[in-house]
Amino acid sequence: MSVPFTSTEPRDEYDIEVFDWTEIPLDHISTARISKTIVIPVSDFLKKLGKVSDDDWDNITNLLMQYMGHYGIK
Repeated sequence: MSVPFTSTEPRDEYDIEVFDWTEIPLDHISTARISKTIVIPVSDFLKKLGKVSDDDWDNITNLLMQYMGHYGIK
């Protein structure tokens, strides 16, 4: 799956701040856009840009589960 990150502040309840953005490493404060998540094969990724911290990953996946539950996605 691919969860897009943006430099804009959270816009709705399904956007979440990435707290450890410097460890990924990113150049700026970032927001994960949960509502824009897409499922794509791992083979479609061209390269790995970084690694999300365990805490940020937990926050992102928890919010993704809430989003999926709210919209009845299984």
